Amino acid sequence: MKRLLNALFVSFVSIVPLCCSLERLNFPKHYLKNHNIVRQHVGTPALKWDRQLEKHARNFVNAYSVDCLVKKPSISSGIGWNIARNWGNDTFVGAHAVVKWALQQENYDYVTNSCVGGECHAYTQLVWKRSTRLGCAGVTCHNFSGILIRCNYEPPGNIPERLSSPKHYLEYHNVIRQHFGSSVLKWDRQLEKHARSFVNANSVDCLARKPSISSGIGWNIARNWGNDTFVGAHAVVKWAHQHENYDHVTNSCVGGECHAYTQLVWKRSTRLGCAGVTCHNHSGILIRCNYEPPGNIPGQRPY
Repeated sequence: MKRLLNALFVSFVSIVPLCCSLERLNFPKHYLKNHNIVRQHVGTPALKWDRQLEKHARNFVNAYSVDCLVKKPSISSGIGWNIARNWGNDTFVGAHAVVKWALQQENYDYVTNSCVGGECHAYTQLVWKRSTRLGCAGVTCHNFSGILIRCNYEPPGNIPERLSSPKHYLEYHNVIRQHFGSSVLKWDRQLEKHARSFVNANSVDCLARKPSISSGIGWNIARNWGNDTFVGAHAVVKWAHQHENYDHVTNSCVGGECHAYTQLVWKRSTRLGCAGVTCHNHSGILIRCNYEPPGNIPGQRPY
């Protein structure tokens, strides 16, 4: 891997025109070729350049161009990212940033899918198989103390499998639905995308303070504080436990909340899409599942 990265560094950094700082930091070809050499090495498909992601990255680096100190977290719904800073070296270019992220491969353990001995998430985002689009930008700090570079990726990487795997959500939903005579659900990518946008938008503290107004979409939300091992299956079981509060005779909740359960087993719902996120302050997990057609229609029974 190091041999590959050294060759990558020499072949692309050597052709960068060091005379023009903006050009060497904002030339798509340099970012794209270096990304795709590393990705090809591990068998993931090549990325394509995306102008909207580039624009987003440029707005970000420009906002921090005074001293290149990224003091505020970047909350970007549905966008993965890598950031590189280099102090006291105004010859730092996009190729250097990619090499820097790629060298984190040494800390990635594929067997356990975890970082061992150091940070590795910049590397895993760089080579993330499901990411298909790339947009990057860089800036020289106003006080000439260094360089700030950001690359954006869509779809985002570094999604925990336990929070993103359709199989886990579907299996638990359908076992419970079959128990009550409701038909099995099928996975829907648009509902998943909608759920992911919601949890990402509320990922700072997972409080989900803003209401989600979604015409024609039913939903369930689960939060768990102080336990980052909480997974999609736990969320479904949590909703299913509300069965104890549902009175089928009166079609109402008795003794507690039951609407998460009734949506889970709603007979007319046929499609499912879910997503989860770890809160940025690592205080817990936020999970949302979307359903179409929606359940909990007044005057109707779940099954």
